[in-house]
Amino acid sequence: MADTPQHSDIIFYNTPTGDVKIEVIFNDETFWVTRLDAFLQFNEYNILKGAGKVSHDVAMKLAEKEYSKFTSKNPLHFPG
Repeated sequence: MADTPQHSDIIFYNTPTGDVKIEVIFNDETFWVTRLDAFLQFNEYNILKGAGKVSHDVAMKLAEKEYSKFTSKNPLHFPG
């Protein structure tokens, strides 16, 4: 089997409606998870072990609620 190059990308783009989107593509997730865990431990943050117990839907609702509170106090402005 031939070796295929591994790469990761961070892509910023505007949608047709003017929203700003960010996509992160990791081809070697183990490397990035290991680096992130090391960074968090170095800065004395707690790291969740395992998958956790919150469903995806509950986590998304909580994240959207917190993001809404944040953006109401800190509106984002992107040059257009």
